[in-house]
Amino acid sequence: MPASKAHRTALVTSGPTYEKIDPIRFIGNRSTGRQGHAIAGDLAKNGFETVLVTGPTHRADPQGVRVIHVESAAEMEAACVRHLPVDVAVMVAAVSDYRVVNEIDTKIRKEDGPPPHLILEENPDALLSLAYHQTMRPQLVVGFAGEMGDVIERTKKKRVRKGCDWMFGNDITPGTGAL
Repeated sequence: MPASKAHRTALVTSGPTYEKIDPIRFIGNRSTGRQGHAIAGDLAKNGFETVLVTGPTHRADPQGVRVIHVESAAEMEAACVRHLPVDVAVMVAAVSDYRVVNEIDTKIRKEDGPPPHLILEENPDALLSLAYHQTMRPQLVVGFAGEMGDVIERTKKKRVRKGCDWMFGNDITPGTGAL
């Protein structure tokens, strides 16, 4: 039997993630968080007890939503898993695919010599973690894909690979106004 309206729960991710290179610089995505914040606010207005896990944005926290602020992909994934179980997960964040393995503790300076060689590794994937969670998979897992080129075909393939129920493709081709 489905949960009553007053007891439905949702988890939403929003914004970018930032992966440190040094204390000043980072690798990230150009996400404003507008879409994820709006979805979280609408879910709360429609009776969902909503948690929003958001990377760094300039957006105001939506009313009626419990907001968890994170910076990195690893922090985002941990926060998402920590807030399970939920009925619905809407994974909107533009998570950085890679992080620097050899993060530098001090500011990189030109006068210190040639730039460092950055070694990257794949970041954890919160969408994948929730969609394939062995014991607390949400009843509905929704993903968003920022794609260029054949957006529909790439989005279909990503939905299957990520194991989510729904996947929305956003055309982020330069000039489309998506970013």
